[in-house]
Amino acid sequence: MDRREFQRVSYSAAAEIRGTKNNWQSETQQVSLKALQLTTPANWKGQVGDHYTVVFPLTESPVFQLQMVTTVMQQDDETIVFSIEHIDLESLSHLARLIELHLGDHDLMRAELDKITQPTK
Repeated sequence: MDRREFQRVSYSAAAEIRGTKNNWQSETQQVSLKALQLTTPANWKGQVGDHYTVVFPLTESPVFQLQMVTTVMQQDDETIVFSIEHIDLESLSHLARLIELHLGDHDLMRAELDKITQPTK
C-alpha cells in the first residue's frame, strides 16, 4: 500500500480469500476504504490482477463479516495487497466506522467517504 490516497489503519482479524477454485485462510494487517493488506497464506496461487472475494469479521464473533470483491495489486512471500473493487453499502459503513474509530477523526473519514462516492473522471 505504497501510493496511499486513503488513510490506512492496522487491523488484525482472521480473513478468508475466496477464489473460483480455491479458498485460503489469511489475516488482515491493514485496511483502508480502497485497499487491504493480508498475510500471504500457505499454498497461495494468486497473481497480480486476479480477482477474489475477501471476507473478515468486525470482531472475534463472526456475527457480521465484511465482504468485498478485490483485485490483487501486489504480493510477495509475506503480504498481499488487494484493491477493493466492490463493497456492499453495509460493509462499507462498518469499514468506515472501524477506520474512523482507529483514526479518531470524524471529519477526515467524511472527506474520505466523499472521495470514494465521487464519479471518476
